[in-house]
Amino acid sequence: MKDSSTNATVPIVPSDAMHSLPERAGESDSVSQVLNVLASDIDSYPENLKLVDTRLVSRINSLVLGVCVDLEATLLTADD
Repeated sequence: MKDSSTNATVPIVPSDAMHSLPERAGESDSVSQVLNVLASDIDSYPENLKLVDTRLVSRINSLVLGVCVDLEATLLTADD
């Protein structure tokens, strides 16, 4: 996607480094499997990759800046 005011783009491109992230980070097998499926899909259908508008990236960053999440905390029943 192009930002009409600045014509800036942020490419989303697969990387060989992505394949080893779960092992380096010590993630579980399920995360590794999801990343492998994602990498396979990207390798098989690179034409489906899209550019992300830099304004959208900036907006997302502004919304999550300073937000702390405890990924180990159990969810409340209302949050399920």
